[in-house]
Amino acid sequence: MSTCPKLLSLRKPPYALVEIEQKISLSLQDLEKIFLYFKSKNKTSELRHKFTPREYYDTTDYDLYNNHVSLRIQYKKGWHGQLGGYEQTVKSEIKNNKNNLFRNEIKSKLKNNAPDLSIVQEQKTQEIYAQIKNKHLKHIFTAAAERRYFTYT
Repeated sequence: MSTCPKLLSLRKPPYALVEIEQKISLSLQDLEKIFLYFKSKNKTSELRHKFTPREYYDTTDYDLYNNHVSLRIQYKKGWHGQLGGYEQTVKSEIKNNKNNLFRNEIKSKLKNNAPDLSIVQEQKTQEIYAQIKNKHLKHIFTAAAERRYFTYT
C-alpha cells in the first residue's frame, strides 16, 4: 500500500484512500532469509502473528464482482484501551493505462457484522448500491489469513 500505516492508524473510519499494490511471490525459505536478514540488523521487532478472518459479501447474481467491487467485513481488535469493532471495506477498481492495479478503498465502522453499502458515500459505490439496494447481500466466502510480520525501524 502506498500510504503510511502510522498516518492511517490516526484516522477513524469512514475514510477513503487509493491503494496501489505490487505483490510478489516468495518461497517460505526466501521469506525466512529476509526475516533473518532484517533481524540481524537489529532494526526489527520480534516476529508477530496475526490471524484475520475476513468475510466477503455479494448478491446472488454477483453484481458487485461484475462491477469490479469487493465488500469485506472484518473484526478489528481494539487497542490503547478502546474496544474493537466491525469494519466494512469496499474496494473498487480505478481504470488506468498501465499494468498496475489501482483500487479505491473505503472503510466504515459498523454496529455489527452486517454489511451496509448505504453508508458508503463514494460515487461508484452509490451508483451500484442504487441498482442492487433491493437485493440481499449474502456471505460468499471467508478468507482466513494468518500473517507473520515484524516492524522495521
